[in-house]
This record gives sequence, structure tokens and C-alpha cells, in this order.
Amino acid sequence: MSILTVVGIGNHLYCDDGIGCDVVQRISDKNMDRRVEYLVGETDIDYCVSNIYTPHVIIVDAVKADREPSSVSLYQPEEFLTGLRHGVSMHNLHLLSFLEIIEETDIKIIGIEPFELSLHSGFSSKMNLSLKRIINDVSDIIRDISEKIMV
Repeated sequence: MSILTVVGIGNHLYCDDGIGCDVVQRISDKNMDRRVEYLVGETDIDYCVSNIYTPHVIIVDAVKADREPSSVSLYQPEEFLTGLRHGVSMHNLHLLSFLEIIEETDIKIIGIEPFELSLHSGFSSKMNLSLKRIINDVSDIIRDISEKIMV
């Protein structure tokens, strides 16, 4: 039985904004732990909400927070909601609704700082060069969280 859902959100048509979807898909392809579900929701937050059945959720998304580009950061919902109100995500209203709808769920957010956010299909060249490290960093965070909740 699954107890953790990892959700990738983002928009592949807006350059590095699609990083959360790509990272979650790649990690999902190698997932051997059936207690962890992976969901690539892209920009369809309603789809995400209707497909989460676990008490723990990790959201993976591009987050513009003035950190080092391609850095991976773990946020608590309170930090992320504060940041969203200041415009650090491409999904402001939808993601805020998502977090409020499943408020009884334990939620963590993994934010990946983009290099470029512009109308352009595919990642920036710098993001592509960082992809392997980002996947490793996100995988490590997911593993650490899952080990804590599955004890």
C-alpha cells in the first residue's frame, strides 16, 4: 500500500518550468518501492488532487526563489505559501488551491531553481547539463523523507 505520492508539476512550453515533471518521470521509471507513487501532473492541478490517495505528498516544481540556478531546496508548505504570495511560481493560484484542498495531508515541496523561464519548448542548455545532479538530489530528498515516514 502506498503512503507517499510524489507529484511533478510544471509547463514544458515555458523552458525550465517543466523540470519538476521531467525529474519525477525519470525517478518514477526507476521506482522499485511500491509504497511510493509518482504522478506527473504538469499544469493540471485538478488531476493531481483527484489522484492523491496517500497521507504524505511531495511536490516537485521549478521555484524562482533567487537561489543558485539548478539548486534543489526542500520547503515546508508555510515557507512555500509565503513565497508564492510573492510570485515565485508559475502556478500561483492553482498550487495555492492544491495545498489548501489537501491541508490534512503532510506536504513537502522540492523546489528546483530555474535558469530560464521563457516561452520556449525544452530546457535551457544549462539545465540540461545539470539534470543528472538534480535527479540525484531530488531522489536523495525523496528517499530521506520516505525513510522517516515509513519507520
